Amino acid sequence: MEDFNKFIQSQKQALEKAGQAGMAICAVKDGEVVIESCLGFRDVDRKLPPTPNTLFPIGSNTKAFTAAALMILADRGKVKLDAPIQDILPELVFADDSANTATPRDLLCHRTGLSRSDLLWIMRPYIVRKELPLIIKGLDQAFPFRSTYLYNNIMYACLGRLVEVADGRKWEQFVKEEIFEPLGMKTASFDIDSSVSSGDFSLAYEKSGQNGSLESVSFSRLHGMAPAGAINANIREISNWIRLHLQKGLFDGKQIISESGIRDLTNPQIPVNDNLVEGSEVKSLGYALGWSAACQRGEIVVSHGGNVNGSTSEIGFMPSRNAGIAIFVNSGSSVLPMAAMHSYFDLLLGASEKDWVMEAEKGLSALMEQAMPKAETPAQGNMSHDLEEYAGSYSHDAYGLISVKPSGDGLAIRFAERDLALTHTAFETFSFAWEGIPASVAFETGTSGKVEAALLSFMGSPIRFKK
Repeated sequence: MEDFNKFIQSQKQALEKAGQAGMAICAVKDGEVVIESCLGFRDVDRKLPPTPNTLFPIGSNTKAFTAAALMILADRGKVKLDAPIQDILPELVFADDSANTATPRDLLCHRTGLSRSDLLWIMRPYIVRKELPLIIKGLDQAFPFRSTYLYNNIMYACLGRLVEVADGRKWEQFVKEEIFEPLGMKTASFDIDSSVSSGDFSLAYEKSGQNGSLESVSFSRLHGMAPAGAINANIREISNWIRLHLQKGLFDGKQIISESGIRDLTNPQIPVNDNLVEGSEVKSLGYALGWSAACQRGEIVVSHGGNVNGSTSEIGFMPSRNAGIAIFVNSGSSVLPMAAMHSYFDLLLGASEKDWVMEAEKGLSALMEQAMPKAETPAQGNMSHDLEEYAGSYSHDAYGLISVKPSGDGLAIRFAERDLALTHTAFETFSFAWEGIPASVAFETGTSGKVEAALLSFMGSPIRFKK
């Protein structure tokens, strides 16, 4: 127990050093909860600490629940993971015809080659889930089908729709009745309003300004995208989710997922290239089905992270040690949960202490630098048109509308339900930022001499909107 106390103290110090708000930790060993610790504040202004029952958004850790739902349906013969998904969901059509043989397994392990297209659910937050498969054909194929790993939230939302069509129940109802209820997860929910109404929920925080002060931010509301990242849970109940996997699909005498199904869910399917802590102690083994697999000091670790507005989570388990851990933090893009997981497994392995926070921060910085567009240079070259000629509405079959209008002495873009100032950078290109993420729009002039389209660049390749 002294070692566990030392572990908790180290996490408290890491939380304070990072200037983040609160953290909740639950660790399981040999079927028993060995750590249940809550640090900092779930509400900074009111000085309310988190409790084991405090609900946190777990973000993309939701994906493992969606994968489990499909495995349950596979166990019952309602879904075949290696048959074309169009057998059940014929409306899911890709622009790349070779991808139209895609199976649920292809979507589960992110190997369809479809562009991430996160802009879709940012611009259309209220999109209905049953509409999602219908618009996939309008999205770009970034890589050849089955050629590489490319994380995709929209594919998981489509998998949620697959659950609904195959079973007849809404994805939320299926997960509640087939996973939450057998595991005793009575307070877990799918929308933030349910969490807030419970009274014991964590606020969401992000660092802002040059001094990095904490600022309360709005919760993510995923609506139709829920199967990719909408679950809210507490550490006390999530411990049963960890036990389920360590006990090979068995919980409280009931085989919820077959033992072979658990093996399949956690078996790596495709190599990945975005592990934050890849190095001598940790080697990625690949992405499985809603989980990632890695080797830490010679032992297999199955885990996943989650990140939504103002909240970060990590859930992982080490089967050889019959141990697992969940860490929830109410700060966005935090490396603390991943670092805490690796520290816990190091403790069980008797390894020397390592600064996993520093390791993860270096990895995150490298990934962010790679993913984010480069900062625009000051304006160079004159515009070809008067400002008012750029104004107007621009449309895309999948992404919907953006509009540009005069604003003061310049222009503003209506993007994701916000009016954002455009800054001229060079010739026909203007820059703007959404929640700190740099973006740009470049206008195209047609043979008529008039502005005919806008190329929107946001965390990916430019997307062409027609005027």
